[in-house]
Amino acid sequence: MACWQAVMAPTHLERFLAQSYKLSETTFYHYELRDPWVQGCLEDWAAMLDYVGEYLDPVLFDSLLLLVATHTVNFTRLGLARKEFNSFGALQFDKDVRALRSFFTSRAHEVSLRDAFAPLNLTSTLLLSDSPRDALEEAHNLALTAKEKINVLLLRVDFNKQDVLALHL
Repeated sequence: MACWQAVMAPTHLERFLAQSYKLSETTFYHYELRDPWVQGCLEDWAAMLDYVGEYLDPVLFDSLLLLVATHTVNFTRLGLARKEFNSFGALQFDKDVRALRSFFTSRAHEVSLRDAFAPLNLTSTLLLSDSPRDALEEAHNLALTAKEKINVLLLRVDFNKQDVLALHL
């Protein structure tokens, strides 16, 4: 196991897997004060990256950053299959994705990390939809396949399954 995996795997991603995204309004606002997983995750990533960043040239640092970001995105995407979302949960997930993306992109020297986060950005956009039909606006976005888009929309507990399955994305 690489040192960056040791920093991430045991604690923060497990917290993500345990976190519910079916939130009440009160819980959503409580998370404004103390985020359940992203802030702790980013604090640990910052400590690790600050330490190794002193010893790596910018190209190697960017390679490490891309590797860590890609791992985080892939782990998060895999964990989504076990989640259910309501509208407040979708807002929380969007906030989480924005925090992750901002953290990683702010540390990059030359490498662009936007492509690495494209699937999570689209997932967040789809989860924020007011209705399944709103997802049709993202039909031409290729960050996710049509089947993946349907699967994301099915995570919303307040969307009718038949309405989602009837979409032609």
